[in-house]
Formats: sequence, C-alpha cells, structure tokens
Amino acid sequence: MSETLNKQAQSSFALNPQDELNDLRMSEKALPLLNKVKTFIRDVVEPMSEEFHRLGEGNPDIWSYAPGQLEVLESAKDKAKAAGLWNFFLPNAETGEGLSNLDYAYIAVELVKNRLASETMNCAAPDTGNMEVLERVGTPEQKKKWLEPLLEGKIRSAFAMTEVNAASSDAKNVNTRATLNGASASAGLVRLSTSSPIAVSFSAIASAVASVSRCCFSQSSENFMRRPRPRASARRARGSRNA
Repeated sequence: MSETLNKQAQSSFALNPQDELNDLRMSEKALPLLNKVKTFIRDVVEPMSEEFHRLGEGNPDIWSYAPGQLEVLESAKDKAKAAGLWNFFLPNAETGEGLSNLDYAYIAVELVKNRLASETMNCAAPDTGNMEVLERVGTPEQKKKWLEPLLEGKIRSAFAMTEVNAASSDAKNVNTRATLNGASASAGLVRLSTSSPIAVSFSAIASAVASVSRCCFSQSSENFMRRPRPRASARRARGSRNA
C-alpha cells in the first residue's frame, strides 16, 4: 500500500515528495553543536568583534592589522579551538567535524551573521575551498606544507581566477596556462585574487591540456610575481587623462 502511494505521489518530473532527499531538517546529532556555535558567537565573537573594529578605527590600510587587532582575534580563535568549534566545513573527513553538507549549512547561516565568526572558527573563505581541494587531492608534500597550517589556522590562503580579458567566471575561458615540465608550472595574469595581501599559499585556476586545473603555489615562490594594484587616486587620474 505504501509503495503504491509513493508511486502515485511522483510528479511528471519523477520527483517523489516523500523522498528523504526532500527532508531539509538538521540532524538530531548536530543540534547541540549548532547551539554551542550560537552561544559562542554571542559570548565571545560579538564582544571580540566590537573591540576588533574599535582598534581598527582610522587605520588607512584595510589589509593590515592595527595594533592589538590580531591579538584579540587570535585569542578568540584559541577559545574556539579549545571549545571544539573548529573546521566545520570538511564533510565526513577526519580533519573536520564530520558534518553533512546540510548540517553545515545551518551552522554557516549563523557564522555569516558576524563578519569575524567564520575566521574565528577557521571556516572562512577562500581557505575553506582551498583546504577541501588539498584534503581531497593534495600530495603528501602539499598537505604538509599548506593543509596542516591552514587547518590549524596559522596561515591564510588566496584564490586566483579573475582575469583581465576573459569571462573567467567560466573556468574553461581562463588564459592562464598550466604545463608539466619536470614540475608543474603556470603562467598568466590574474587580478582580484581573494585575500592575496595576507595569504601565504595561493590556489589558482589554470587551463591544462583538455582540462582545467587548480594549481597551488606559495607567495614566496621564485616563479610568483605580484603587480601591486594602483591606488584609487592613481586609477582616477589615469582615467581622466584617457577621457
């Protein structure tokens, strides 16, 4: 009888309203963790955030910490790690909390309510995506060099994809090329790399033969060159001359 009702409930798109895939409730086992996250944000992150922004008032460089800012942020991160509120984003992985994507989604909703909550619990982009790539397909050397310190919150990473003359929202369009010649190498000009001024490791999208690759490299690499972005005043002046 139940099987017959299920078949009758299927729509013309073969969607079964009683399919467990349509159950978007958070799991019972993850609810206590969600409540701990909410409490931690209220009791630790929000007071820290107020102090962090107070210390940064008047700082002309948004990519540098004002005196005292890093200390209050690191103190909150230490408290989060000690409380086990750390690395939620790696689903069913030994290095993460072992949450499903659905359970993590509810936690992520809470994290985005305060701009420092994700970083405090080591769940900030682009580190999350870069760590997922390294955890899944990184070599032992890459994991030792980049994944371990990222998981510990000791370094930050960047994601480089936006190019000047390409619709690089589609990775197949990128002009940056990856070649293998004894060791992997890439060449290209990428702009607006997320978190680049504070990153130690970079993850870049590059085109390889018949595929799109994701390359990892260090900011200190001898093959890595950064062109500083012109200040806004210089860009405005250049635009007025070209008018």
